[in-house]
Amino acid sequence: MKPPMRAEVERQWVDLIRGEITREQAHAWAKPWVEEFFEQVDPTIENVLQSLHGFDMVYTDPERTWIAHGGPGVYVHDAAWIRESFERWKTR
Repeated sequence: MKPPMRAEVERQWVDLIRGEITREQAHAWAKPWVEEFFEQVDPTIENVLQSLHGFDMVYTDPERTWIAHGGPGVYVHDAAWIRESFERWKTR
């Protein structure tokens, strides 16, 4: 399996922002590169993959002290934060 390049990662993030994929789909796409094959990933996109991997994080309790990937709950990061993070990444 060939690791993703910057353009592929950017496409996933744009698709997420546009609502063409879900947060859970972005997580699933990034998961192998964050959890298993991280040593093959270009260091310049490693943090971006970690962001995509974590955008599905939800608070699992009313006090918002516990988080988990996916499932019921309030997302840790709202849509505006995801868009703003993308813009910050692009300017770097």
